Amino acid sequence: MNNFRERIDGLRAALIRTILELLADNGLKELKLSYRQSDHIFVIWYSDNGDPYECTVRKVISGHDGITVVATCDEVEGDLEIYSRSELGARNLDWLCEIYENMQTTLEEMSKSQN
Repeated sequence: MNNFRERIDGLRAALIRTILELLADNGLKELKLSYRQSDHIFVIWYSDNGDPYECTVRKVISGHDGITVVATCDEVEGDLEIYSRSELGARNLDWLCEIYENMQTTLEEMSKSQN
């Protein structure tokens, strides 16, 4: 079981590292993601009381110990910052993959609009 956990942790670390590299390769500390409805990424955030909220990822920020995902929830006032070191919303393998893919799409769109 520990070997399986290590493999999951390794995949998570690789995805987060790849997201950080994508930001760095483009000279960015943060990236506001595409807002097209088809591109929205939904993550689950848990309040201090353990209540789950479905949130929409809006931005990814590079940090010294991982990434911060900025998300909005209809039920919560203001934006939420979800940290990769401690919260599921920025640690789930599927969501990290979707975030990375959206980042690539967003950067491609930005490049096309600059040309």
